[in-house]
Amino acid sequence: MAHKHLLVQSAAREKVLHGAAALADAVRVTLGPKSKCVFRAIDAVEHEASACVGDERTGALILKRALETPTRQIAENSGVDGGVVVDRMRGGSGAYGFDASRGTYVDLIDAGISME
Repeated sequence: MAHKHLLVQSAAREKVLHGAAALADAVRVTLGPKSKCVFRAIDAVEHEASACVGDERTGALILKRALETPTRQIAENSGVDGGVVVDRMRGGSGAYGFDASRGTYVDLIDAGISME
């Protein structure tokens, strides 16, 4: 019985990884050298995740959260709720982002904040 349980876990793990890999392929273009906008990648992941079910959807949501994590951490390190910052930045356009040193939302390029 334990052997069968491991096969089920292995199959579930394989589906999660398959979903994550498929989404990574879908968003790779948005993170290339010509486009550094992580939020475009997150939008692409959400779009692709909507077509996934079960364990593949779980893999997609794990990838989405992984893409958001650096922004959330920078915000939280500056004493601001990371989820609020991510939501607000996703509503912006261009290089709109959070200047953690000032606690304001700015055009990151105009403010001299590197997106690399």
